[in-house]
Amino acid sequence: MTIEIWLSKIRLKKSIILIVLSSVFLLFILVVFTSRAVKSQRGVHEPVQSLQSTFISSLKQVRTQKPRPLSNSDQPISEQNIPADCSDSNTFHQQNDVNQTLSEGIILQEIVKPFGVADCTEIIFIKGGSFRMGSEIDSDDDEKPVHTIQVSSFWLGKYEVTVAQFKIFISETGYQSDAEKGDGSYIWTGRNQEKRSGVNWRCDARGNVRKFSEMNNPVIHVSWNDAVAYCDWLSRKTGQIYRLPTEAEWEYAARSGGKMHTYSWGNNLPGGRIGGNIADESLKRALGWSSICDGYDDGYVYTAPVGSYQPNELGLFDLTGNVWEWCLDWYDSGYYKRSTQDDPLGPPSGTLRVLRGGSWYDEPTFVRCCCRGGDSPDSRSGGVGFRIVRAER
Repeated sequence: MTIEIWLSKIRLKKSIILIVLSSVFLLFILVVFTSRAVKSQRGVHEPVQSLQSTFISSLKQVRTQKPRPLSNSDQPISEQNIPADCSDSNTFHQQNDVNQTLSEGIILQEIVKPFGVADCTEIIFIKGGSFRMGSEIDSDDDEKPVHTIQVSSFWLGKYEVTVAQFKIFISETGYQSDAEKGDGSYIWTGRNQEKRSGVNWRCDARGNVRKFSEMNNPVIHVSWNDAVAYCDWLSRKTGQIYRLPTEAEWEYAARSGGKMHTYSWGNNLPGGRIGGNIADESLKRALGWSSICDGYDDGYVYTAPVGSYQPNELGLFDLTGNVWEWCLDWYDSGYYKRSTQDDPLGPPSGTLRVLRGGSWYDEPTFVRCCCRGGDSPDSRSGGVGFRIVRAER
C-alpha cells in the first residue's frame, strides 16, 4: 500500500506539472498572436503616423535651436554632392536635416521617401501670412494692381522636380507624356525655337537625350497635364495631398515670405552664386543672345542642376530662372483686379495655365518674382518644368 500511494503521488505531481506547462504554453501563444494583430492594425496607418511624428519632432527641435548665419560650409548643391538617384542621401541629409537654418531664421524641412528605392523628395515648410502681391514698379499690366493676399501654411518643394524623380514616376506608371503622345516638344536650335518630333522629358533643351550625369537637372518638355499627373501619383504613393503651387503661394515663397524682393535672392542684380540660371554672358557666347544680364555669367548655357545657386531666405532653390514653373491657376491678365483675399485659386476657367519664375533664356525683367506668364495646359518646351506643394491638412 505504501508503494502504491507513493506512485500515485508521483503521477499526480506529473499531471500537475503537465497542466502548468500547457497553461504557460497556451498563454505564450495568446500573447504572440495578440501582439502581431496589434502590429498589423497599426501598420495600416504607419505612413501617416510617421509623417506626423516627423513633423512634431521637428517642431520640438526647432524650438530649442538658435539660428546660425549662412557660412562657407553651406555649399551650393551640385551633381557632386547630391547624386541624381539620391543613393548617397544618408550623407547628404546629415548636412541638410529638419534642423537646417539660414540667416533669416529656422528652416523646417522634411524628406519624403515613398518609392521603395533610393529617391528623395525634399519639401520646406512655408509658414502662412499676408503680403502685397504684384508690382507697380517697372511692371507689366497683368501684375497690377498690387493687392493684399493671405496665404495659409503649406509645404513647397525645395528644388524643381528632377529628371531622375520624373523617371521613377514614368517607370512605375507607364505614363505617356503629352510630348510622347503628340508631336514632340519645342527645342532651341541656336537661332530659333522649333518643335521637333520625338523630343520629350528624357531630353535636354536642344532635344538630345540626357546623359546619366544630367539626371539632377530639372525635368523639362513637360506640360501642365504631365505635372498634375506626377502630383496625383505622388499623392497616391504617400497618402498625402500633393499638387502644383497656386500663383499666390509661388510668389509668396519666391519673395521669402512676401518680402518686397525683385528676385528670389533680393533686389540686386545677380553675382556669382547669389543669383540664378538666367540669360547671361555664357548664353551670349554660345547662341549670340543679345538680351542678357550684362556682365553676369552663371556658368550654364542651358538648364543647370537643381540647387546650383544659393537658396532664398526660406531655403528654396531656383525660384528665379532655370525653368519656368507651372502653377495650379488658370491665367487671366486682369485677375488681380478681382482676386479674392484669402488663398486665391485664380479664375474658375480659362485657356492658359500660369507659369512663373522665368528660365535660362530670360533676361532680368522676365525673371522677377512678380512677372506672370501663361501657356496652354498641353504646351511643353525646353524651358518649362515644375515643383510640388504638399497641402496642410
